[in-house]
Amino acid sequence: MLSVKAESHVPWQIDFADPKEISYWSSVNDTVMGGKSQASLKIVANLAYFAGEISLQNNGGFASVKRQRPIMIENNLPIKLRVKGDGRDYQIRLYTADTVDGVAYVAHFSSPKDQWQRLSLDADSFVAQYRGRRVNDSPAIQFAQVLQIGVMLADKQSGSFELVIKDISQ
Repeated sequence: MLSVKAESHVPWQIDFADPKEISYWSSVNDTVMGGKSQASLKIVANLAYFAGEISLQNNGGFASVKRQRPIMIENNLPIKLRVKGDGRDYQIRLYTADTVDGVAYVAHFSSPKDQWQRLSLDADSFVAQYRGRRVNDSPAIQFAQVLQIGVMLADKQSGSFELVIKDISQ
């Protein structure tokens, strides 16, 4: 009799302990539209630090980082993050092949100052947006179609910020 052993499921995750991980991330700040905000992602001791300065000059007011390497998210599992913030409101942004340069699927979250929190975001947590405006005729997000993930601060408040990310996984 032939027996088949079930494969164990290895959940998708971004591994900040991998020295190559930093090379997959790039900044996309309001400077693309004439603003002056600055931000970057740095990895120190297996933690990612999304940090910078928001400037409202020249109609600015946002900073972001985006992971350029494709990711493999499963449809039926939520995205989980463990973050420590600074009291500001951030966004997780997802991009599909059809939306990499346009619509983003956005989930907003508050970050209590200096407290670790675990977020669990299912597909219903994300709404389609383009340049900060809701896109009502976009289809619901299908996690299996997501190619890129990003983090953004767009609260239109000037000043420095820092969001520490311990992990992103399913």
